[in-house]
Amino acid sequence: MNGNFDNVLKGMQMGLWRVRVNIKTGEHIAEFNDYANEMLHLPEELDGAQLFEYWRSHIDSDYQSDIDNFFSRIMDEGLETEVQYIWNPTGERELFMRIKGKTEERAEDYVVLSGVIDDITGTAGSWGVSYINRQENEKLTYDLQRQNSEIIEALGTIVEFRNMESVSHVRCVKIFSEILAKYISDNYPEYGITNRIAKIIANASPLHDVGKIEIADMILLKPGRLTRAEFDMMKKHSELGVEIIDSLTMLDDTYKRYCREIVLYHHERYDGRGYPMGLSGDEIPMSAQIVALADVYDALITPRIYKDAYTPKQAYNMIIRGECGEFNPKLIHAFKEVREELEVIAEKYKK
Repeated sequence: MNGNFDNVLKGMQMGLWRVRVNIKTGEHIAEFNDYANEMLHLPEELDGAQLFEYWRSHIDSDYQSDIDNFFSRIMDEGLETEVQYIWNPTGERELFMRIKGKTEERAEDYVVLSGVIDDITGTAGSWGVSYINRQENEKLTYDLQRQNSEIIEALGTIVEFRNMESVSHVRCVKIFSEILAKYISDNYPEYGITNRIAKIIANASPLHDVGKIEIADMILLKPGRLTRAEFDMMKKHSELGVEIIDSLTMLDDTYKRYCREIVLYHHERYDGRGYPMGLSGDEIPMSAQIVALADVYDALITPRIYKDAYTPKQAYNMIIRGECGEFNPKLIHAFKEVREELEVIAEKYKK
């Protein structure tokens, strides 16, 4: 750690970190200030490369993809980012941690990242550390997830009522999204979707069209075909929806991230013909791709003012044949593999 940076850290009651990443080899050299060392119980005998691996290896496995995405966003996109995770230094006791970071320096062969790491578990202890046991941690996590889910589903139901659609649409899209997300989690690890993230994607899915709250009734409820100008106005609901998500201060950061992805990108198309940004392929977050397919499938098997419902078999064939737009081939494979599960849910809720 250079002298200027070290002097700034001394005496500050917060944990700060600095990581130098070799772009060619991927090697990470980490340094933590004294406060962070005490807070995290980092072994003094480890060098910079070993230190980074030690720190990462003691993060709860369900949060590993969040941490990987955290560093990717800083390195690849240059964004100031933060993420919360569970740190387990002893194997018995756990901490809720928050890490923030940004790019400090960028060169041809390396990138230097730096930021703040702190304990958000609860009341400060001797090092600003507070421990909770696994049972308490699981209850707290469950209660927070349930609160997030209930808020999202309530808002999603309001949107569907305003949109004059079936209440079952929110419920079915949520279940279809979870089934697809779990298959992706189990079979395509490159997308970084853990079982926990699959559940969050499902819980966030009811808000996919939340921006329609801002669309005028004369457009939203029009029984006939929209004019080009009306359709252009309708397409704004994705970006309007993100503004609504950003105003929901009661959502935690992870839920908010996936809500934003789904709301903003679920009308993007794999071939680049979607909106609002015309993204294509894996430029589109997998969370949004999953919910988009779940939404299309449920829309096909649900009666609307302007159409009768298709049977699940008809809807399946329409999607597979590409009649509803192009989807990620891996997602289509997942759709084929979970077809029976989807049809069981469709039969239950579409009677």
